[in-house]
Amino acid sequence: MVRQRFSGPEEIAAARSGEFVQGTVWYVGEVIRCDFPDARWHYDPFTSEGRAPERMFEPGVLEVGDTPHLGRPHFRDGDFLYPLGALNRLFARTDELGDPLDAHLVDVLDVMAGEDEE
Repeated sequence: MVRQRFSGPEEIAAARSGEFVQGTVWYVGEVIRCDFPDARWHYDPFTSEGRAPERMFEPGVLEVGDTPHLGRPHFRDGDFLYPLGALNRLFARTDELGDPLDAHLVDVLDVMAGEDEE
C-alpha cells in the first residue's frame, strides 16, 4: 500500500503529518512489539536552545530522528528502529554499500532481532 500511494521518500515526507503515514508508523511499530514484547516506544523531540520542541511528524522533513522509534533493553544508545525510516527504505534500490536491495517491511523484524540471532 505504501508503494502504491507514494513514489518515494519525498512524497512520504510531504504527507508525514497525515493520518495514513502516522497510522502506518504506529501499525508497523505495534507489529514489531507483537514479535518482540520487550520492545518499547521512544520519542525524543529535537530542541534548540530557546526554542520549543519541533512538532512530531513535521511535514516535509526527510529525517526520521524526530519521530517515534522502538528500542529493546539490550540495544545501545542510537540502536533504535524508526518505522518511518522503514517506510522510506521501501524505495531504496541499493544498500549503504551499493549492493542491490529489495526492501520489505518484514525486514524490520531482522533489525529488531539484532543480537538475539548471534
